[in-house]
Amino acid sequence: MATSETKGGGIKSAVNVFDIIEAIQRLDGGTLKEIADHVGMPSSTAHAYLSTLKEEGYVIKRDNTYELSLKFLEHGSYVQRSNELMEISQRPLEELTQKSGELASLVVEERGHCVRLDLKSCGTALKISTHAGDRFPMHCHASGKAILAYLPEDDVEAILERHGLPPATEHSITDPDVLFEELATIRDRGYALNDQESVPGLRAVASPILREGTPLGAVSISGPAHRISDSKLQNGLLELVQSTANEIELRLLAERN
Repeated sequence: MATSETKGGGIKSAVNVFDIIEAIQRLDGGTLKEIADHVGMPSSTAHAYLSTLKEEGYVIKRDNTYELSLKFLEHGSYVQRSNELMEISQRPLEELTQKSGELASLVVEERGHCVRLDLKSCGTALKISTHAGDRFPMHCHASGKAILAYLPEDDVEAILERHGLPPATEHSITDPDVLFEELATIRDRGYALNDQESVPGLRAVASPILREGTPLGAVSISGPAHRISDSKLQNGLLELVQSTANEIELRLLAERN
């Protein structure tokens, strides 16, 4: 007997809708055939979903190309406004990029991935293709490791079981034992490093944003490995990152009081 539910208990039609939305985004707009092929469904079925999304204002059609509408901007803006870290971190993050000369990011954990909430750049910062809302693995990014270090061990193990430790570069950690050793080191010293573990030639340092020992997120700077050297970290860069995280923690505390 046919069922409208997926194995995980989700509604199949809802899953299809979001698959199509994500396909349009990944394709940067696409024709009916391109979208149908991307999600692996008949064109007639994809057309029915696209027509509904178009009627509801979530998709627009230009000539033969389907694109996401600005209605998603409304939802995205709401999510940003509802996150307590967003507004509080604006000024500290801006000051961090100006003082460090590097790309500054605010990252949180969601469903076992890092999500970049915000990023600030200045004229000397490295130009890389990254945006607010980007998701990436936790184990090969400084911010992700800074957050993992302060999560309960059971939570970390659940994340590893779900997502594994896929290598992004030859420097990525792929052994759970090695990762847990590094997380212990991060707790001892209070900061995390990404030493070309996500992108060759890129280095980053991150400090967790904590509330009563619970990680709410992390703040980081990223740049070329020669600019974020150990000597430069010890001569000011590390203090900038840690003081920024501390300022955000104090702002959060003041908001609650």
